[in-house]
Amino acid sequence: MISLVLLANRLLNLRNKPLMHKIFGNNRTYAVLLIPLSYTTCFCLFTYPVIFNSDHSGWFFYTFAPHHDPRNYYNYPHVVNNVFILAAVCSLSLFYYRSVARFSDIGSGLSTWEQKSLFIQCAIIWCVNTAMSLTHIYIQFFHKPSYIVLIGHVGWQLGHGENLFPAVAYLFFNSTIQREVLLLFVRDKRRALDQSNVITTF
Repeated sequence: MISLVLLANRLLNLRNKPLMHKIFGNNRTYAVLLIPLSYTTCFCLFTYPVIFNSDHSGWFFYTFAPHHDPRNYYNYPHVVNNVFILAAVCSLSLFYYRSVARFSDIGSGLSTWEQKSLFIQCAIIWCVNTAMSLTHIYIQFFHKPSYIVLIGHVGWQLGHGENLFPAVAYLFFNSTIQREVLLLFVRDKRRALDQSNVITTF
């Protein structure tokens, strides 16, 4: 759901900036983020909970308790959610890419590289989330082979928050973050030189 909010923000930034500022401007972004938060809360309160199973190294709705039927633990709202989000993200991603190409071709003043780099950043995050969502749908119904479960579990961790995939996408394709990282190293180097100069003067 947060991926959809991110995608909507990028699309509005490209096609309708006044509307984007009206929806996401100032602190209204926090209000918009209440939508995915409420959506997640409903899933937590009204569907089967997900439980970590150390024997299978993953999160499952099924408890793996003896004499229990796995079909009684299927979480169909979870499957519908994942399929809906995947379809929506893929459709809007294609629309976003076509919009980037169109606005670049008509000479709207947009930097082609900046827009394409934004798309690449988002696409990396979306692709990882898509792959992990499909993996988690699969492992809820089929618990073998075990390496698929492990890939899904580790991949989900690496694909969220400040972990590997988002960090790599931002570092390699976001010029603002690249500039800040370089400035960070330069500042640290200057600080170290200043400290060494102070020590040597005494």
